[in-house]
Amino acid sequence: MFPEVMREMQADVRNPRLAGVRDFFVKSSGSTVNSDRPHLEYHTDVHSNIMGAIAYLEEVGYIDDITPGNCPKYRMRLPFVNRLKAGS
Repeated sequence: MFPEVMREMQADVRNPRLAGVRDFFVKSSGSTVNSDRPHLEYHTDVHSNIMGAIAYLEEVGYIDDITPGNCPKYRMRLPFVNRLKAGS
């Protein structure tokens, strides 16, 4: 399910420069986020089905909604990160 979104997430968690980054925002690519912590971004105008993917990942317990304001923010749980790294 949601292969394009999963491929991008997999590439991000396998990227050594992003080691340890588990928080991500869901937004359009033209908008900005003010955050003092490293984070990932997944864009609604790149992945038309991103909200479906987010709902699924949240439902199965792979991510948690940690939205502090008006831009959706999530945190990947370790079992999900490990699955992405393993390629499953």
